[in-house]
Order: sequence, then structure tokens, then C-alpha cells
Amino acid sequence: MKFICSLLLFILVFLSSSAKSISEDFDFFLSQFATDSVFQLERTLFPLKYITWKDSNEIGGEIVIENIQKDEWIHDFFFFDKMSYRPQISDNFNGKLRNTNKRLFEWIGIENGVSVKYFFKRIKGNWFLIKKENLGD
Repeated sequence: MKFICSLLLFILVFLSSSAKSISEDFDFFLSQFATDSVFQLERTLFPLKYITWKDSNEIGGEIVIENIQKDEWIHDFFFFDKMSYRPQISDNFNGKLRNTNKRLFEWIGIENGVSVKYFFKRIKGNWFLIKKENLGD
């Protein structure tokens, strides 16, 4: 009986630790994040750090860091039907491919100056938007 109880305890500990190590797939997460406004709101850490130009008409001028609150957030669609943008995803904030818990999603304009970056971090197995940067011209 003692052996059976010990075996059951071992199995429970093993299963609970295995469940914690399962991490969400970024591609699956991003497709849901890009299209589902409720999911996007749930998976954004607020206040969200937002980096942009102080004056949008003065590109290259002063950069400001704003903190966007949850009630100020507007759903951000990631899909564009224009050929003037291209997406790029990196495994870390430096743009180099490594196996990390960080992803950088960028909209890079094709000869139009668009540069919008979304910084994601995997926290306890789930992905969250932690920062947005819009420094295009």
C-alpha cells in the first residue's frame, strides 16, 4: 500500500511539472493575437510601454515613452493587404535567431519608412505583448 501511494504521488508530481514546462507556440499565438481583440487585450501587459516620436510631423526629433493603459488600448490588426509592408519575426530583441522566450515582430515598410516593432515575452509558458515601438517616418 505504501508503495502504491508513493507511486501515485510520484506520478502526480511528474505530471504537474510536465504541464508547467509546456510552452505556447508563438506562430499559433500570433495568429490569434492578430485577429481576436479580446485575446489581444488579455495578452497585453498593461501599462504597455509605447515608444514613438513626440511630434509625428517631426521625424527624427524627440522620442517619448508613453504608458498605454488597458482602457486606452485600441485593437491592433497585424494583417495588411498592402504590398508596401513586410513582416519579420525574430527570436530575441536583437533580431538574431536564437531559442529564447522573446520574440520581436516588425512591420518593415518597403521604401516608405514604416517601422513598427512589437516586443513579446513568454511568461509561464504563455506569450504577452510587453512593448510597442513606432519610429517610422
